[in-house]
Amino acid sequence: MSLVSGRFLNDFLRAIARWQIDVDALLGDLPVGWSGSQRQHELVEWDLFVELMRRLERRVQGPQGLEDLGELIAGLKPARTLRRLAGLSASPLT
Repeated sequence: MSLVSGRFLNDFLRAIARWQIDVDALLGDLPVGWSGSQRQHELVEWDLFVELMRRLERRVQGPQGLEDLGELIAGLKPARTLRRLAGLSASPLT
């Protein structure tokens, strides 16, 4: 079973809340911890994350809206760290 970091998901949900997306309505009946300003460090099953992203795509009216939100993901701390690690692993020096 694949899992998504609860810490990343909480950061992501806080970021989309700044886009005036009602996160509580988006999550609905999904058993995903969301604490607003507090971090949740639980792991979230991949299938739940996929369903959340499907709901988000419908909420932002399609792939273009998701692409616009992708800029938020790129700005989150875990994404910056992952980009640096990818750069290091792809470097000819390593």
